[in-house]
Amino acid sequence: MYQGRVFFEGAEKRVELRIDPTLPSLRERGVEFWSDVVGACGVEILSCLSNGRCDAYLLSESSLFVFDHQVVLITCGRTKLTAAVIELLDRLPEEAVEMLIYQRKNG
Repeated sequence: MYQGRVFFEGAEKRVELRIDPTLPSLRERGVEFWSDVVGACGVEILSCLSNGRCDAYLLSESSLFVFDHQVVLITCGRTKLTAAVIELLDRLPEEAVEMLIYQRKNG
């Protein structure tokens, strides 16, 4: 029951990036690389689970999924996801990026 409490949940923000599949796997970049990328938007990696296809990182504000040639980063609250995107793009060859989608929910 609500009982007059006010909760704040910032709008979810999501970025999906795909790189040229002829390039080395993004998974090979390691946890330090991804820690720097998500650190740029003010979050940190809390834990990681991996399988044969994906490294899934639990972040202090949402999640990061790293596949061989695709990354999905989802954040919420007051994070500056664009800062992480810029950090990631600065670390990849310009011609590597095949697709970049940025989404932000209203509200």
